Amino acid sequence: MNNVHNDHNLSDYINALTTFTAQLTPTGNIERINKSAAKSSGFLVESLIGKAFKDCHWWNFSHESQDNLAQDIKECAMGKRIDREAKVQIIDGQFIYMRLILTPVINAEGEVIYIMAEGQEITENNNLNNLNDYINALTTLTVQVTPTGYVKFVNKAAAEATGLSVDSFIGKAFKDCYWWSFSRESQDDLAQDIKECAMGKLIDREVSVRVINGDFIHVRFILTPIKNAAGQVIYLVAEGQDITEHTQDLNNLSDYINALTTFTAQLTPAGDIKLVNKAAVESTGLPLENFIGKAFKDCYWWNFSRESQDNLTQDIKECAMGKRINREVTARVAGGQFIHVRFILTPIKNAAGQITYLMAESQDITQHTQDLGNLSDYINALVTFTAQLSPSGHVGLVNKSAAEATGFPIESFIGKAFKDCYWWNFSRESQANLAQDIKECAMGKRVDRETEIQIAGGEFISIQFILTPITDSAGKVTYLVAEGQNITQRKRLELSLIKEKEVAENLASHDVLTGLPNRRYFMKYAEDKLSLAQRKGNKLALLYIDLDGFKAINDNISHQAGDKVLTTLGEKITNFVRKGEMVARLGGDEFAMLIYDYKNTDELEFAAKRLIEICTQLIDIEGITIKVGMSIGISTYPEHALNIDDLMSSADEAMYKVKRTIKGNYTFAD
Repeated sequence: MNNVHNDHNLSDYINALTTFTAQLTPTGNIERINKSAAKSSGFLVESLIGKAFKDCHWWNFSHESQDNLAQDIKECAMGKRIDREAKVQIIDGQFIYMRLILTPVINAEGEVIYIMAEGQEITENNNLNNLNDYINALTTLTVQVTPTGYVKFVNKAAAEATGLSVDSFIGKAFKDCYWWSFSRESQDDLAQDIKECAMGKLIDREVSVRVINGDFIHVRFILTPIKNAAGQVIYLVAEGQDITEHTQDLNNLSDYINALTTFTAQLTPAGDIKLVNKAAVESTGLPLENFIGKAFKDCYWWNFSRESQDNLTQDIKECAMGKRINREVTARVAGGQFIHVRFILTPIKNAAGQITYLMAESQDITQHTQDLGNLSDYINALVTFTAQLSPSGHVGLVNKSAAEATGFPIESFIGKAFKDCYWWNFSRESQANLAQDIKECAMGKRVDRETEIQIAGGEFISIQFILTPITDSAGKVTYLVAEGQNITQRKRLELSLIKEKEVAENLASHDVLTGLPNRRYFMKYAEDKLSLAQRKGNKLALLYIDLDGFKAINDNISHQAGDKVLTTLGEKITNFVRKGEMVARLGGDEFAMLIYDYKNTDELEFAAKRLIEICTQLIDIEGITIKVGMSIGISTYPEHALNIDDLMSSADEAMYKVKRTIKGNYTFAD
């Protein structure tokens, strides 16, 4: 975090990285990108903002590359972190290998708000001249297979696993090779996998294969279809990763769970128990049968209070939607005793990204908290601002962090109404809101909101304010716990990000030099206006504008002088534009003007004459008087064209007709 704090904002931080880094929307469009990444592609940062990441220069050399990235983004937007090696295209059509990491960035509600993409070049580590070198460099058992299932290439790791030579596999049916030929069932399954993969399906499953001396190993078998630019499967890549050591002592998931010393259970997405390990069951002193099929929240560990069950219900609900839960809680064990546990609830997804079950783990951390002799010690050990309140809202305990934030001693708060304390008494509205929160919490509702409080010196900070009702075994609220986590820095960063987004959106739609709309924005605006004109039966005109003598200014004076001319004209044109009109800079010394719902061609001629008049006014730059001209071509809908591209093309041709005859004039398209 210190590195982030030292940067003025996220953009500065990203730009400071030497890895290729971009911030993406959950749909995969670029919001920010650093100079290293842009420079590697040969494009300007501004030209990449708003563009689909998969369509950028690095990936658009093949459909397979784009499809894989699209899938990565889709999975990352659902909360999965992507970490793989990839081949990307850089400037001048060269290729490099990089480690691609896509990280989902999640807000307090568990929603993915953006994706951070990082690419670290690993080309020097690879030194792979071609696909064969690449496959040979892999330690996994890897084979390149034709779509009909014959071996084109096999790496050393795969061949050495059998004790046979590489050459003995080339051209042979993959299913008939040593790894699979031990049973007809194994071969039939593989034949089906190859058939489905050749149709574009990725195969990912666990299988047994035969290796040297007739031994068997357990592998994760992945069969990937590789497509050409036309989307045709040209070959398959088969990979087998040895996972024998991970599974040799575990016959199934039940054995695996039972081998854990942490309290562990497998739950359905609805929160019912499918499996539970011995450690968890033995901690209660009850038989295993008491748990299977039962709602997890109703089990012995949690059913000592309604608050405990309600919190767990919410955890299960959020986890079933893809959020990983990690918090400290109190659980009940045998003899009615209580222990403090680190509770982790993890969503487990299948290959399609669907959550198939939840894994609940609890690690006893009582030993770590045994020095907290009572609730007062516990509260004081927290760095968040924390207080214990009566159901009526009076302070019973307050921790040092909260008291020190005000500059007042702890004693000055005990017994006082919480709403009247220094943090809240700066406004009647603040106190009224808190009084309502306390009232609702005393009735069993957990309050969680962002607010502002007052601290020492009359300063204000933003906090995440949480008010939790604590109930006894009968479900009665006995006290409330108020917590405030300082989120001021985060709020400032969020505000900074909003401002930067506004700037980025403006850069994506407007020309940096003149401030006029750019080509992309103009074309979208023109399409919208054309659709409106078609629906309402209105007219639409496009004026294609090119400056006369502008190149001479750049060549004979300076490019800075040329920029000044464009800036000056941009200001004048902006002041000239009326309602229903738009002028944009298309690039270089070319501009375009759109006039919607004009009455007659006289209006268009008047606009063209005024533009030429504005352009021909003398401009003083660096003590030099400069004069430029303007040639304009005009096309109209529906007379000259029925779509924007044709409208633009016909106006462009008309403009060049002026250029070839009498510069500094205008004419209509033929």
